[in-house]
Amino acid sequence: MRNRTLISISIIGLLMTACAGSPATKPSESPAIATPEVNTPAPTYYSGAVLTTSPDGETPLGPPVKVLAKRLLLPAENKIVEEVWLGDKHIITTLLRQEGGSIFKATDAGATFEGTLSFTGEDWEWNRWTYDIRLLDGSGKITGRGSKTQEGRLIIEKMFIDPRGLPRARIMEDHKPISQKTFGELRRAKSATSP
Repeated sequence: MRNRTLISISIIGLLMTACAGSPATKPSESPAIATPEVNTPAPTYYSGAVLTTSPDGETPLGPPVKVLAKRLLLPAENKIVEEVWLGDKHIITTLLRQEGGSIFKATDAGATFEGTLSFTGEDWEWNRWTYDIRLLDGSGKITGRGSKTQEGRLIIEKMFIDPRGLPRARIMEDHKPISQKTFGELRRAKSATSP
């Protein structure tokens, strides 16, 4: 159970990260929020690693885990869809923009977590964020923060907190943007080595 929870914690790390891209098409207005004219960028691809440690960061709780991710911004729908491949897991997460502008509700297709992300920065070009996520198996919650560097790297630090409010694990992540071609090559290589 503990390993499954730690994997879930690591997966959540990338699922809820900064959103940015280059414009491509003009959206329509959403019924929930009147979105200013924002263009829909092409998907963004990332490759990185997740390291889970003791709360003080001193003791690794396993080796770093390689991650691949694909993010699609849908401003016209006030939505972000992310696909993450972490180890042998494939997770699809949806972020839905709430009224108020920079807060998104986060859920995954497997119904393992829910919560909110609060972004700061230019609309649809956010460069910092925080989140408050509850694990639906009752094992605890995740709080944390992240930022996007000028080079497009995603740097994330989170804390897994048990139901009693005690910190149990720190999750550190570093993800760099990659091309669609590199993403495809890495996905094919991973598929070839999967059992």
